Amino acid sequence: MSNVLVTGSSRGLGLELVKQIAAHQDLQGGVVVATARTCSPQLKEVISASNEAVVFVALDVADEGAIANLVEQVKSALGGRSLDILINCAGVHSETHGKVTLICPECWLKSDMGGQDADLTVPQGAEAVLKMALAADSQDNGTFKNIHVPGWGKYDGQNVAWPPSPDAVSTTSDEGSNYHAIQAKNIIQIDLQNPRLISREQQSVLKSALQLVSSMADHQPPPSLEEENHLHDCPSTVAEVPPRELLFMLLPGPPESVRIQWPDHISDKAYVRMATPLLKDRSQLDAKTFHQYCVCIYVKAIFHIYQVSRSIDDPVLRKEMSESRSNYVAAAMRSIEKFNILKPPDLLTIQSMVSSALLMQHLGRPHQCWLFISYAARQITALNYHKIRRLPATSETEQEINSVVYWCYYLDQTLSSLLCRPSSLPDLEVSPTDLIALAPSSPYNDLLRVIIDLAQIQGKLRAVSCGSRNKHPDQALETCQRLEAKMQAILPRLQAGRDSHPQMVQYDWVGVDFCYYAIFVEIHRTRLKSAFSPKVHRECLINARKSLQAFHFLQQHPAELPGFDDPYPSFLTCAFFVVFCNIIGTIDRDDYDLLDRIIQRLEPFKQDRHLGKLLNLLQSLERLCAPFFQVSGGRGDSGSEAVAPDGDLPVPLAGTNFDHAHNTASLETFHPIFPEAPGLEPMPTATTDVDSSADWLMWQLFNSQVPAGWLDKDVDPFDVGPT
Repeated sequence: MSNVLVTGSSRGLGLELVKQIAAHQDLQGGVVVATARTCSPQLKEVISASNEAVVFVALDVADEGAIANLVEQVKSALGGRSLDILINCAGVHSETHGKVTLICPECWLKSDMGGQDADLTVPQGAEAVLKMALAADSQDNGTFKNIHVPGWGKYDGQNVAWPPSPDAVSTTSDEGSNYHAIQAKNIIQIDLQNPRLISREQQSVLKSALQLVSSMADHQPPPSLEEENHLHDCPSTVAEVPPRELLFMLLPGPPESVRIQWPDHISDKAYVRMATPLLKDRSQLDAKTFHQYCVCIYVKAIFHIYQVSRSIDDPVLRKEMSESRSNYVAAAMRSIEKFNILKPPDLLTIQSMVSSALLMQHLGRPHQCWLFISYAARQITALNYHKIRRLPATSETEQEINSVVYWCYYLDQTLSSLLCRPSSLPDLEVSPTDLIALAPSSPYNDLLRVIIDLAQIQGKLRAVSCGSRNKHPDQALETCQRLEAKMQAILPRLQAGRDSHPQMVQYDWVGVDFCYYAIFVEIHRTRLKSAFSPKVHRECLINARKSLQAFHFLQQHPAELPGFDDPYPSFLTCAFFVVFCNIIGTIDRDDYDLLDRIIQRLEPFKQDRHLGKLLNLLQSLERLCAPFFQVSGGRGDSGSEAVAPDGDLPVPLAGTNFDHAHNTASLETFHPIFPEAPGLEPMPTATTDVDSSADWLMWQLFNSQVPAGWLDKDVDPFDVGPT
């Protein structure tokens, strides 16, 4: 006789488990507590036929207050007896207190979610899960189990390794992971509400572009590229312990020293606390602590080398630094593989998770970054760190907690917006910007506060731009107007105080410009979907140009930004498609040249498994536009501006000096805020017949973009093994 609680029991696997548990001979005499947001008619039938063996308790697993109330209701239902088995079919709880805890293993069932092409029927899956639950004992705590179904080799009942192996099956085929597909069906439609006359030739290009992005979003992805990472070669040997010289190198200097080091969540004192036992005797540390220290230290070293290499001109030194960086990446990956996420949460585990997420972000692997930051968020929530109320921090521990919370918040909001997924970290009770402990000697204080403020805006925007089908247009419009006001308030902070910083920091501000204007584009697009306005449409195009100009400026300075080789640049395609629509509608040569130069600079990364597909799309769209300019040159083609040997034209950065001998932008008087682009000129009168569907096509294309699912579909997004 056992007492069992099943979450998500209103339908599908959860409902079938309740049926089978209530009827199982070995469980008779126990109580089955069935939970769900609402009690479905099917569940009511099971309860009625159970002779009081099944009890329903309402529960929304996303509501922390509801979970707390559930405890008392379950105690009452059990009448003082213990809860023996918990089966989670709806979400995963941070903590459980039953004797045996079973997180429902992954299996593909013929349910509403799995579809009719799945492997197993729901009763088959439920029977296999129940057998595994009844056979589990204390030795199985902390393990992932695969179900066992005779005749199915993939359901063999064996332990599942963690982290998943590189060839594990992707689990991100849901709509929420398809940021680019959701965008790919989202960018060109808005223009359709902007009346214009375009020729049949332009309409033909629109139709071709729309067909191209739709086929990529809705059908099978093109053949995958060979998995080849251009960023890192796998080193032949990786040190077992961080070298002593590395540990010394990262020690903080005197308080008055100025270190141009990108801030992170590991304070100087926390670093010293980690480095000291590694210098003395590794045997003093248990394996879990050792690998967590290693991840934090190696990631800190990777960013340190990145920053130092920006000021080194010697190619030999740069090459040696790159090799060291590859070794540190491999060493960090090896320690990440040793993580056991089922251990009780603590601050060090959260710090190592955030370090892992930052490494994945640096390597251009957004899915893995999201995975680690989601686990960090759950541990933060389990320890109630998200309920910080006392500021400023009064101890070193509180400062470290504040640091992991705001870094987790930043990555969580940014990645959730990029991938169009719900955020993992609950709302904070204080502003995340107020959690930042400013370092007196750091030139990054202002920049850090800006990016955290932008992350807050992204979180508010995601609520109306991702999965908000039931939100009234007036609500979305009101939210966008508030966010525009916040963005305008941030703008003076982007413009002020850059000249006083070292050159490399000024380049980092350009990276923030790129994100700032890309976020502004998304705000405009969301607003236009609610209510079209020619003024907002024009501002959307202007900010898209500014974002692309900032991106291209960074592309032109690889020596100053040796780490700017992210093969999956956030928000690039959003601005790209906005400008692309304008090219088709107005035959704007300047916009065409800008996109052409960006594509040329991306070509060295075409073998990357993510960027290769995106680059193919961008090149295909560029080829659709090319005939307009090959024939007549188009509007804006004066024929008098010299083109650099590599195809680059000077980027019009306000206050930026250009060395025309080399056709590259200089930062001698750098203020990377772009001038207001000239207003859109009147549309040229079409010389051929006009199809009445042209506006509809332009609107459809404006709202279309390539899905992240298409880009990543043949790649395991949770692969965290060595590259």
